[in-house]
Amino acid sequence: MLGEIDFLEYEEYLKILDELSYREIEVLFILDEYETQFPKDPDVSNLSRIGNFWDNFTKDLSENLHIPHEEIYPLLTRLERSGCYVKLSGFTSSNTRGELTPTYYKLKRFIIREDGSFA
Repeated sequence: MLGEIDFLEYEEYLKILDELSYREIEVLFILDEYETQFPKDPDVSNLSRIGNFWDNFTKDLSENLHIPHEEIYPLLTRLERSGCYVKLSGFTSSNTRGELTPTYYKLKRFIIREDGSFA
């Protein structure tokens, strides 16, 4: 399932996973759903692509995960520390619009069941 991964790399990803709360993992998975619906397009900047769904994404977090709007951006800032999320340049420092990273996609393989459901 995990393909070629050495013990040290596995240990690093396990540590990242251990530091994420269940709710933070849910936030990453919700963002993944939006990024899947709005895939990268060489003719559209990442800032524009993310702008197409960002308001719905933050509304989704507020309504479905009960995260108060004022807590969304600090939560995303914490997710940056995990390496699973990166803020895109071009927005003001008070805004943390960003995207998932290769670290997230690799970590996702550790936490998705074979049937595709969230473990």
